[in-house]
Amino acid sequence: MNLTFPVVKIDRTTITEILPIFINKGIFSNYDGLPERADLLNKYREELNVSELTKEQERECLSKVGEYKTNKYVVRDYGSYLIAFSLNAYNGNLSDDLQRVRLNKLGHKIAVLILSEVYNQGKWTDLEIPKQKIVEYLGYTSNDRHIYRDISDLMFSLRWLDYQIIEYKNNVKVQKKSSTTGNFIYNLMEDSKSYTLCINKFFVGSVAYVLNNGRNKIPANAFSRGYFDYPTALLPLAKDYSQGA
Repeated sequence: MNLTFPVVKIDRTTITEILPIFINKGIFSNYDGLPERADLLNKYREELNVSELTKEQERECLSKVGEYKTNKYVVRDYGSYLIAFSLNAYNGNLSDDLQRVRLNKLGHKIAVLILSEVYNQGKWTDLEIPKQKIVEYLGYTSNDRHIYRDISDLMFSLRWLDYQIIEYKNNVKVQKKSSTTGNFIYNLMEDSKSYTLCINKFFVGSVAYVLNNGRNKIPANAFSRGYFDYPTALLPLAKDYSQGA
């Protein structure tokens, strides 16, 4: 496959505010050892010798711990915001498959290339992407056999993880703004040659209106999130660089 690298359009809010959640490494790597949120708060209540914690005291406690779990989510708590990760829609064997959950620099790049293909193919449902095309987008060749397993694990992660982002004014002020993004990929199918998938329109964002033929029906705030031109040639060029670079 002689891949060309088109310039595509990607939603600005998706890139700057949402896709960074895909770089949280090792989310479930210590799942059994993570403390329970309820236990943390009960212990802190006893330390303060109070019958009930205020919302501010809860934030102070949890933001110091940084990582914990609830009955539904694994939480990464950064003080002024937290990200909750869940596999609650997955019906497989979690004890076997938790180790397959990977979010890292490569997962971020695969999400970007999928969104690039959304624009390139002009749709976000029944999107078919050849495996060889993904490999070349990432700067590898068919001789790099390990990359196929890495891609498979990352597709699993992008298919089954859903996310909740909660922002606070700061570490203790609890004016809360939350956003449930849902899964990035829906209806993932795989054969020996390609992946066929549907993308959550939330991640497509303003680009959905760029692709919409009925432009006379576009609402006034359609492009409030903005979008920008992205040269996909950056994907293979960035293979050996850090995420920041």
